[in-house]
Amino acid sequence: MELYLQTNSVDSNGDKCAFLTQQLEHKIAPMYHHLHGLSYTATGYGSRLPTKYMVKVLNRWRRVYCVCFSNVGTLYIGKLSDKQIIKDY
Repeated sequence: MELYLQTNSVDSNGDKCAFLTQQLEHKIAPMYHHLHGLSYTATGYGSRLPTKYMVKVLNRWRRVYCVCFSNVGTLYIGKLSDKQIIKDY
């Protein structure tokens, strides 16, 4: 599996100028509920569901989260408002 971070690049003035896609190093680091076959929430839906994946961004390992309120989830790191979306291929 290859993971990509999709975000905006920033120019020297601090303005967002272009769409940026970066390939990320990743690892599988399951949490307690993953190891025991449990759901993180009672319904399985939520806005910050931790996944078993971690990605390395700026030499720091970050947990990948999922927002899911229907049949489709969106993976992200940080805050969803930062628009740092993870795409997997």
